[in-house]
Amino acid sequence: MENPIKFKNNSNLILAGILNSPVESSNAGIILLHGFAGNKEENGLFPYAANILSANGYHTLRFDFAGVGESQGDYSKSTLNSQKEDFISSLDFFVKKCHLSRVGVVGFSLGATIALLGYEKKIKAMALWSPALFPKKDMFPRYQTNEFKRHLKGYGYINKGGLKVGSEIIDDLGKCDLIPFIRRVECEVLLIHGDRDERINYKSTLRAERKFLKAQTYIIKNSGHSYKESYLVKEEVLNKTIELFNRNILHKVPAKNLV
Repeated sequence: MENPIKFKNNSNLILAGILNSPVESSNAGIILLHGFAGNKEENGLFPYAANILSANGYHTLRFDFAGVGESQGDYSKSTLNSQKEDFISSLDFFVKKCHLSRVGVVGFSLGATIALLGYEKKIKAMALWSPALFPKKDMFPRYQTNEFKRHLKGYGYINKGGLKVGSEIIDDLGKCDLIPFIRRVECEVLLIHGDRDERINYKSTLRAERKFLKAQTYIIKNSGHSYKESYLVKEEVLNKTIELFNRNILHKVPAKNLV
């Protein structure tokens, strides 16, 4: 069952999301965090994931960060910290709304950064897809071209996917050091990355893996950043993700067949 929902963040802005619920009663939930200037659909990846996860016994929540999609706010004023606060607000809402006792997180691209910044001990497992674990190295440089610099200086923002992206979040990318946040994560973490990712090199994920207390990297052959190659690639991502959540949240294996 899929239901549109709204909730407030700590700045009193209304954020829009979608709740998917399993057929049978469940106290387990997964929250999905979209990437940089993305939205709760992630080009169809998140609705697909939400349907598969709910079919396997999980409530899911996917939502738009403030200033994107259907949520209130001005994305040109967004920062890594404001997105972290949106995540924390969404987590609190999700737990109360669905009466959850065990929760997991899926973070896609920059959503993985936000998941790590906002990690809390009530999170029992994290699946980080095409994760931005070294934003300073893997993201910041692409916004330092002369064209982007001129636009930021003249207007205070750049255009990305039809959104105004402000200078503050660009500066955040250049300053962000996730290593202290990685080291405080106590739950099991699954890092999934395509070996043909054109935006964030999978070798960054391999490098970061050893910084976690308990993490495993799964490399998908011939896959790019968003797993658009085929449904078989998406199924591979979801199979591995559900195995992680079943092991740590529902305490069962194996996952149900996805097809």
